[in-house]
Amino acid sequence: MITIVIAARTVQGPLVMGKAGQFGRARSGPADQLSCVLISTDRLDRITVIVITVTILILLFDRNGQEHFSIRPLRNSTIRRWSPTKTLPDVAHDSFGRKTHRPPATMASRKKVLLKVIILGDSGVGKTSLMNQYVNKRFSSAYKATIGADFLTREVMVDDRLVTMQLWDTAGQERFQSLGVAFYRGADCCCLCYDVNNAKSFETLDSWRDEFLIQAAPHDPENFPFVVLGNKIDVEESKRMVSQKRAMTWCQSKGNIPYFETSAKEAINVEQAFQTIARAALQQEAEAELYADYPDPIRIDQDNQQSGCNC
Repeated sequence: MITIVIAARTVQGPLVMGKAGQFGRARSGPADQLSCVLISTDRLDRITVIVITVTILILLFDRNGQEHFSIRPLRNSTIRRWSPTKTLPDVAHDSFGRKTHRPPATMASRKKVLLKVIILGDSGVGKTSLMNQYVNKRFSSAYKATIGADFLTREVMVDDRLVTMQLWDTAGQERFQSLGVAFYRGADCCCLCYDVNNAKSFETLDSWRDEFLIQAAPHDPENFPFVVLGNKIDVEESKRMVSQKRAMTWCQSKGNIPYFETSAKEAINVEQAFQTIARAALQQEAEAELYADYPDPIRIDQDNQQSGCNC
């Protein structure tokens, strides 16, 4: 049972997380303005809530920590009604602990894969714009800082695999960075972004990469896949502060990280960059299977029926 207090309103409902992947229905009456969120649950279920003014992101885990359900962040909005019902993905993620996998299934059921990609970089480099251009084919010149984290999904074909990319857009502002790190774990790939017209945004790539490896704690940090995007190449060349040669030299020093120069505004190299990200994430997901511990299968054999008494 979970209890969510939104302002003066209370929402209650059963938390049902199983193979069917259904989240228990819960409804709330109208709420004026979000002033606080309070979650209570028994200690066997783990639940985390992040609240910044009127931004909420809720992740629910089952008792084994293998599945999660996310309610997208709500920005500058008032909650009127909440009735979530959603099926969990086939590939399980524990975003705050480790990535977990269910035992191998048939090839038909494994063709659809969920890949988690974290997008990092300083505030204003265009992380949100790149993600929106890739997923929604839209660009907006209006800037709104990301608070905490947000995510979008897109299904793509990588070779013969149907892949659902879950792209996490994290806060670049320092005061919100401590919230974003909570979502690093379970990632299959990390995309580092900078603005080619802002030298400082390039110089901080080292700290973004190091912080990710510390917080995500991948099983093989030396070979974890990164992709670097130098964004805003649509700006006139005279304003450019980071040369392509300098960026490529840095990528080579970090293990030949793939590098793309992009423009979210003009959709330059966005598709190509995220296709490379998808391939890198898919390879990482496949390699992670080798580290998954699967229990021995349980066989149920029907005994020969006997009639009469053994005495």
